Formats: sequence, C-alpha cells, structure tokens
Amino acid sequence: MKAKSRHQFNRRAFLRGAGGISIGLPFLESLPGRSAWAQSDSPVFTFFIMQQNGVIRDKWWPTQTGALSAATMNGTAVAPLADYAANMLILRGIRAPGGNPGACGHAQGCVQAITGVVPSGTGQSSSASGPSADWVISQALNPMNTDGLNLYAGSQTAYINERMSFRGANDVRTAQNNPYQTYQRLVGVGTVGEGGGTGGGGTTDPPITDDLLIRRRSVNDQVLAEFNYLVNLPQIGAEDKRRLENHMAGIRQLEENLMATGGMMNEINDGTGEFYGCNILPSSMTALDAFANGVQFNTQSHMIEDLAALHGETVALTFACGANRTAALQWGSGTDGTVYQTNATGNYNTFHKISHQTDSDSANGNDSFAAQAHAEIDIIRNTTFAKILESFKNYGLFDKSVIMYTNSIDDGRNHTFIDLPIIVAGDGGGKFKQGQSLTISGGKTNAQLLCSIINAAGHPIDNFGAGGGQLTDIHV
Repeated sequence: MKAKSRHQFNRRAFLRGAGGISIGLPFLESLPGRSAWAQSDSPVFTFFIMQQNGVIRDKWWPTQTGALSAATMNGTAVAPLADYAANMLILRGIRAPGGNPGACGHAQGCVQAITGVVPSGTGQSSSASGPSADWVISQALNPMNTDGLNLYAGSQTAYINERMSFRGANDVRTAQNNPYQTYQRLVGVGTVGEGGGTGGGGTTDPPITDDLLIRRRSVNDQVLAEFNYLVNLPQIGAEDKRRLENHMAGIRQLEENLMATGGMMNEINDGTGEFYGCNILPSSMTALDAFANGVQFNTQSHMIEDLAALHGETVALTFACGANRTAALQWGSGTDGTVYQTNATGNYNTFHKISHQTDSDSANGNDSFAAQAHAEIDIIRNTTFAKILESFKNYGLFDKSVIMYTNSIDDGRNHTFIDLPIIVAGDGGGKFKQGQSLTISGGKTNAQLLCSIINAAGHPIDNFGAGGGQLTDIHV
C-alpha cells in the first residue's frame, strides 16, 4: 500500500469531554479543519449487507424493469422500500462465480457474496479464496490502518456462522454481534473500571466513563460544553449548525433505541439476582466482560431484525462521524433458523426449513404454506432494510455512500446463486444510476459489481475476485 493513498486521521474532528468521551463530527463546510475528511477528499462510504436462505423469486423483484416507482414495487417483496425508489438500483441476472453449488450451497454462497471468487471446499467447510471487498477498501482507504466494521446479526452457535468478510484466502474475520459495543468504540467509552477522570466530587467518585456506563447518561451530556462552543462560533453557518444539531439528536436517538432493545440482549446475572440488559449496564467487570462477549441470540422472535436495524444505525453514525469508510453485515447464520411470526401456518416454522419448503434441513419440498411464509419473511426483512436506509437518509449519506444488499443464494430450495437478488442503494458519489430496476444480461458476476463499488469508494482497480472488470451497466 502506498503511503500517499492513506488518509490521515484528524483528532480535531471530535468533540471531547471529561474521562476520554468523544463524539465524531460530521463534515462542516464552515470549518473543514474540524472535519474527519477534507472537503476535497469527498469520501464514498460502503456498506455490504448479506442475508440468507434466498427469496421467493417470482414475488421479489419489481413487476417490470425500467424506472422504479411505488406502482412497480407494489405487491412485491420490495414494496416496503418504495420511499427510497429514487435512491436505489434493483438488479437481477447477476450470479456468483462459483457455478452450481456442491453440498450445502449456503456456505458457498456466503463466502462468495462479497469476495466475488470461486470458494474453496464444499459444504459446511467452504471458505473464501481471496479477500472480500470491505477488507480491500479498508486497507486502501481507512486512516490509521483501521479495519472496516464487521458485524453479525444471528446465532453464533449455528451450523454455519460468520462467513462473509475475509482478509484473504481462508482467513475469515470475526464479526461483532453486539451493536452496543460498536457504539462504545465510536464514542470512546471504555470498560467499567478503566475510565479516566472523576465525577467531580473527589477521588472517591467513579470515573466519568464508569458513570456513563452504569447510569446510562448520554454521551452528549459529556461533550455539551465543547458542542455549545462550536455551534456558537460566528463562522458556523446556518446549514452547519443544523447539521451539528441533527448529528447530536441522531446520537441520542441511537442511544434510546439501544436502550429500548436492551431487553432482548444478553442478560447478565450479577450474582444478586439482578439482571441487566443493554439499557442498564452492569457495574462489575465480570458482568461487563460477559456482556461484551456478545448477544444471547433468541431464535424464537424477530430479535434478528432489531439487531440488523441497530447495526445499520451504528454504521450510519460511524460513517457520519468519519470514523470508518466501510462495513459488512451478515444478517443471519448460513442456515438461518430464526422463527418468524407469519400469517402462513404449517407444522414447521424455522426459516431454513421454510426456505426448503418441507420439514427438513436437507430435502426439498413444495409446500404452499412455506412459500407463503417465505414471501412474508422477504417483506419483513425488506421492511428492516428500509429502516437502515432511513438512518442513512437522516445522516445525509445517500449521495456519499453505496449500500450493497444481497443474499447468499437466490432460491432456498435449490441453493443456487445464478440470479442473486441485489439492491444497490446510494449513487456512490454520482457514479451509479438511480431509480431503476435493471436486468443484467451476459452472465455477469457479482465480482464485477464489487469491482465497480471498490472503484466508486475511491480505490482504483482493474479487476476484483473472479475478474471481468467493472459492471458498466450500472454506471452513469
């Protein structure tokens, strides 16, 4: 990596408070010196999202190609995304490079989703044969050798766990399943017992970070003095003032959402019978360490959707703060067994079996109830994706981002990846078409789409993964 391709981290791009608390700032046109990225840098942020178990293909895509509208999306699985039609490309006809899958195409599909290269091995042992797009972007563009965010929403004791982001061949990255920990890293909140400074009442008071962790005070409160100083500077324009106020409000909203979801997070017993969730963090190091190990995933609810939405929120906030340029989210284990509540009823209800349309994790069937349930689940998941897009919209990131939303396979019954359901949201800094549904002909692979996204992010390369250059069909 050439040194000149790296962007330097700007410590002045943070509001700082007592005890090491810090909040990243959005880009300020009035004060570019206080921004994480120089105005001339014009960063394009990338977010890669992979779901599982395929889709009901004849009900997923818009009813016709061409201009996207609420009318063409109505009655399909993408209908919940109608408000963002002008900011999306919905693609079909793109395949993964691996051809027909061997045993258990789930794992093979996972490892190809953002590596764009034929996997090594078959079945559960499948692995990537090269690096994933998020890793390549992070190593080329992130400051201070910062790894891209790698996130996971799902069970960590499943048949196929984290299998999306790779440093290189057979080198899978460990993902973060707890969105609160991502938030902690972003705002500079450390571990209980390791806070800096005191609460203002002498050495017997807990450190400021401990007080924040235990009492769940907003980080906004800790940096209020510097915020007030900054927002009242005479050179701060009205638009920058609005951006700052919205930024702080967004952080507070994220905190409230995290607290509201806390009841579904891993509950930790402190030995006294008192249980803590994300909303009331434990004061003991042991309990916090146990909480930091991740989320006790509940397959019997829609918890997976809440986790995915929160991960999306933390990614949007991280990008708005300029703390990272890229992120990946694996949404569900490779054979996602979440139990969704749907109107369809039958004698089995795990998502993986529903995708097979029979009461089996290996055989294929043709149950009409399962097809109906799967179609409903597709709508549930796209409703959650709409919440993620809302976070990006609220932070003004659509014209600065590319969000690739895909699935490890296209059809759950046959475990194929020859017509992957893909959405590209955001125009990548004006580089990609918007507001269209396109059918890509000629056997193009996701490697070419990934190559285009990497280039849009600001890292010029000729080929990626299985090769073939960029996917020019989506370019303006």
